[in-house]
Amino acid sequence: PLVMVSFGTMFSPFETPKVVLLRTVIGLLGMLWVVETALVSRKFPRPRTDAWWSEFLGWLRAEPVRLVFLAAVLFLAANVLSTLWSISLHTSLWGKDPGDDGYGLYTITSYFVLFAVIGTHANTRAKIWRLMGVVVATGTLVSLYGCLQYLGIDPYTWTSDSGTRIISTIGNPV
Repeated sequence: PLVMVSFGTMFSPFETPKVVLLRTVIGLLGMLWVVETALVSRKFPRPRTDAWWSEFLGWLRAEPVRLVFLAAVLFLAANVLSTLWSISLHTSLWGKDPGDDGYGLYTITSYFVLFAVIGTHANTRAKIWRLMGVVVATGTLVSLYGCLQYLGIDPYTWTSDSGTRIISTIGNPV
């Protein structure tokens, strides 16, 4: 929410820089996650083939929060299948406008990687509180910038309607 470029620099000064930065950071997180998984030796239990369903149900019952991960995997799988059988593969893969945030498979996969990295690393109460602190601090900074715009103290000139709309760094008066 804090990333923006000056008005007139590009067609979408709010969304495009955010999408580029988000996808870049998620790509780096994904690569680091793969490297970490390769370096840390974890023994994953292999389910028995004769009782895989009962073991799967036991795995879900052990921690019901795993249903959220299962739902995310199923959502990603549905998007992959939808893209594979799409009439317009390019649009399904990249979205209508690749520079914007949309529902293309690339964006959905990026969000899934972010979800998986956070889900596998925010495993203690302290980490969850730190994550929530970052979300609250970022929202507070965006709101404070909107308050400065309301007061007429804006270092950027975002719109041509003489500052009647408070848009902060989001691009819309939401």
